[in-house]
Amino acid sequence: MLLLLIPQVLFLVYSPGFFAGRLDSDPYSEWMQFEREAPVGVITVWHIVGFKPFVGSLGNWLKDTANAYSSDRFGIYIEVSSFTPEEAAEQLERGVCPDLISFSDECPIELLQCLGAEEVSALPYCASGKVLVYDPEKCDPTLLNESVRGTADEFKKGKVVCCECDIRGAGDLLRAQLNGKCPYFEVEPIGADAKLVQRIGVSKYIDEAKLPYALGFIDAVLSESRQSALVSIGLIPVNSGVGTDYEFDWLVRLSELVAESGVLSAEGGQ
Repeated sequence: MLLLLIPQVLFLVYSPGFFAGRLDSDPYSEWMQFEREAPVGVITVWHIVGFKPFVGSLGNWLKDTANAYSSDRFGIYIEVSSFTPEEAAEQLERGVCPDLISFSDECPIELLQCLGAEEVSALPYCASGKVLVYDPEKCDPTLLNESVRGTADEFKKGKVVCCECDIRGAGDLLRAQLNGKCPYFEVEPIGADAKLVQRIGVSKYIDEAKLPYALGFIDAVLSESRQSALVSIGLIPVNSGVGTDYEFDWLVRLSELVAESGVLSAEGGQ
């Protein structure tokens, strides 16, 4: 009988000390705390374009991509700000430099000083292209030369029978036509232009803790799901896995011209 009582006595003596440090513990909270990423803070992205951009479709696309990327990452927020070149220059003069910059190849090199000293290296993520807009009842596009091509605004006002513009310009004319404010027209792709490629690069001054997440955001920008959304706003994706299911056949032909031109190569930049 004495032998049977010994284990019970030992349990009563030592169990309070064993459980004392565990009564207030929360294993689930401890597990969640262990799994969470360390807070990183705000990663800033500048989207530089040559026109007033605050309601621009590509700027909104970048913001949507940023929200989707940071939504399931604890302590990380991607802040996308759209600037004209003049506004970006003012920020740089104040000593402000972003973590990432989205820019086209027509962006002034002095605005890209955060990306490198002499040569800028950045990845392309979408493109536009040049098209010829013309009135089929008044001209034959095969007989036109550059000297007779007016501006999109002149075409809309009926001052010229054809004009040269990019995809965005053709979209503006189409909306004007649907509202009865532009003559009927057809569109013929002209080809790709390196200046119409949009790129994204990482600042050389970025905090080391932010770098993996900045690169992760670029991966999100190039992902098939986000690249497919570019098609809906009339831009040409760089991800070859994205089907170009465009509403207009001229956009399909233009995307093929851009792909063939090689302007979407990862090499290049300013």
